[in-house]
Amino acid sequence: MVLFPKLKRYQALMRLLIVDELAGSVRQLSLLSCLPYATTYAYLHELKKQGLVKSVLIGRTAVFSLAISRSEQEELQYRLGLPTVPARALSEFPEVEVLPLVGDFPELQIEKANTKEEMLVRALTLSKNNPVLLRTLPLLTEKLGAMGTDLLNYWASKLKVKQELGFLLDLTAELSKKKKLSGLARRLKDKRRRRDSFFFEKENDLKGFEAKLVERNTPALARKWHLKLNMSLDVFESTYNKFSNTL
Repeated sequence: MVLFPKLKRYQALMRLLIVDELAGSVRQLSLLSCLPYATTYAYLHELKKQGLVKSVLIGRTAVFSLAISRSEQEELQYRLGLPTVPARALSEFPEVEVLPLVGDFPELQIEKANTKEEMLVRALTLSKNNPVLLRTLPLLTEKLGAMGTDLLNYWASKLKVKQELGFLLDLTAELSKKKKLSGLARRLKDKRRRRDSFFFEKENDLKGFEAKLVERNTPALARKWHLKLNMSLDVFESTYNKFSNTL
């Protein structure tokens, strides 16, 4: 393989493509791999010429991903000495054990992730259809500890839950008094966002009195992120205070 020496040199980038199986723009992959933008740009285009990656245009942005078979991917992973970390069910992450009623969330046994950042964002996405799961997520967020901002941003953007993730981080900061999480949340803020949306999928079609009830019960912290949900801050505080001693 012509590029093998360079592949070894840029293992951080190759790990993102091969082990984590990420697809992203030059900017995203540059941030996640901690390589300079120009280096990432040149290297991805070299890989594309060799047929190892492909790119598709989404809007005006080129998104790169692997273009080789599973067997070729495994061979390259072996030759580069990259760790084999297969995707795990969300319920298999040790931090998830802290969730109260974890056995009552079968969706956590089906959805899979590679990293704790991906796991949190996927759990958050699932909570849009499960209010009880949402109430437990501040406990999980605190338990996870330090997380990579760029990887959180990547998955929140990919799964279209940046506002929801910002709210969760701010909420966890409020409950746990760990203000660093608020700083992390600020980096997700989209200042162009002006329109409010419902957090829970089932609330999207509400009208009349039910819609007004959601408006009335939405906590100020959620409104800050242009979200509406029929769940007061007291509900989150009650769950957190009841189980925080298990962290």
